[in-house]
Amino acid sequence: MDKKEYLESYEKLWQQYQMLDTQIKGLKSIDYDHIKTTAPVTLVDKLAKIDDIGRKMKDIELSLDSIEDLTTRTILEYRYILFYSVEDTANAMDLCISTIKRRSKQGIEELIPI
Repeated sequence: MDKKEYLESYEKLWQQYQMLDTQIKGLKSIDYDHIKTTAPVTLVDKLAKIDDIGRKMKDIELSLDSIEDLTTRTILEYRYILFYSVEDTANAMDLCISTIKRRSKQGIEELIPI
């Protein structure tokens, strides 16, 4: 996995985290006495999985700290942690699109994955 794929994996992890969180909330509200199933619902397994996903997400967030330039780090946070488009990032930071693209590329090259 290259550095850009590493950052892009955050969105998939976030989606998995949200899905599991919703499932866990649903599991807590179910009356299990009336459910007949061959495999028990494994709340513990879901909690372990959500914890693992949370750690991976935190690693990606912490890896952004390896980027010294604050503006470049912020650009990557907008793009890969907050899921802003290039255009939205440019607007939010009052920078031109070409600057966002150039600094994103530089930041990805500088990134040290955890």
